[in-house]
Amino acid sequence: MAIILTPEEIAQYRSAWANNPKAIADLDVIEACDGDLQRASRVLSRRAGAEDDRFVSNRLEQGLKQCRDAICEKEFKDDLLPELLEVVKESLAANSQSFLVALEIPVALYITKVGVNNFCKSSDLSLEGQKRKFLCLNWAGGLADLKEQYTSLELQKQSSDWWIND
Repeated sequence: MAIILTPEEIAQYRSAWANNPKAIADLDVIEACDGDLQRASRVLSRRAGAEDDRFVSNRLEQGLKQCRDAICEKEFKDDLLPELLEVVKESLAANSQSFLVALEIPVALYITKVGVNNFCKSSDLSLEGQKRKFLCLNWAGGLADLKEQYTSLELQKQSSDWWIND
């Protein structure tokens, strides 16, 4: 499940950060992405020069991992967004990947949305809150007993027939 900001939440942040042009520009991107912080993070990181790497599935998650230690070692209350934003900014700036600095607003908003305590309690860094799933191959060899009756092509056709008739 992705973290989505509602239009009302975006409006609240706009008024809170009215004097912060970067935050307003980032909120424009978040709004254009229908409040989806993960999508907005991809857009912002590409604008900041990150290469479009198909092996990096989640730029927001990278930013969250970068900030986890700095955020969780301090005693933040959930309503201290300005202080949280400063720590996020410093943590992201310390990384060698310069595009991460562009993610300060989405990262801070994600942590604010889920709550600092929940963010720090979670040992799972994935945004989905679920363990990553890998392809299961427990079916391999499941039709080995039919290898004497069918060629691979015949077995493919037969399995298709079984599928259609069931």
